[in-house]
Amino acid sequence: MDFPDTVKADGQREVASHDYPLIDLYDSNDPDALECHVLLMKLAGIDGAIIDWYGIEEFRDYAEVHRNSEHLVKYLKKARLQFAACYEDQTVKHMIEEEVLPKQRDVAHGQMVLRWLAKNWFDDDAYVKINGRPILLVFGPQCFTKDQWGQILSGLERRPLLYGLPHLSEQMGMDGAFGWPPVTGGRGIAPQVCVHT
Repeated sequence: MDFPDTVKADGQREVASHDYPLIDLYDSNDPDALECHVLLMKLAGIDGAIIDWYGIEEFRDYAEVHRNSEHLVKYLKKARLQFAACYEDQTVKHMIEEEVLPKQRDVAHGQMVLRWLAKNWFDDDAYVKINGRPILLVFGPQCFTKDQWGQILSGLERRPLLYGLPHLSEQMGMDGAFGWPPVTGGRGIAPQVCVHT
C-alpha cells in the first residue's frame, strides 16, 4: 500500500480525514487492521457496520473496495456484529459516462448487483433486517429513477427495504431515509435526518 507523500509540520501524513488514525495509516484489507477495527467497535458497544459499497465491477477501485468489504464482513461476523450495505448507485452513472457500460444496460446491471446482494449478503444471519426484510441504504439515489428501482427490485424473492438520503427518499418512493455524516464542514447529523420509516 502506498501512503501519501506529503508530511505536515506535526509529522503526520496529509490524509482525507477529520481525524488521523490512532493506529497510524493502514491498508483497509490488512487482516490485523480489520481485526483491530472490529474489536474496537465491539468494545465500544457498536452493534455493527454500514459498508459504503460500490458494487462488484472491475472499474476504478470498485473491485478492490468490494474485496475489502467481503473481508470486513468475515471479521464482523467473527465478532458477532451485524452489517448492512450502502450502495453507491452513482457507480453506474460513472460507468456509463466512461463508456464501460452502455446506457441501455443500466437496469440490467442494477438487477445483477441486487441479485449478488440477495445471494451473498441479504440472507446472512448477520445482515441487518427489519421484520425479516434486509435493509439496503442507497447513497442518493444518484443514478436510478423511481421506476428503474421498481424494475431492479422485481424478480427478487425477498424485496429489501430501501433507504435513501432525506432529500431524495420520498420522491424516489423509498421505504425511508437515513442521515450520513457530512464530508465537509461540521461533524454532526441533525436528528431530523436520522434513519426513519
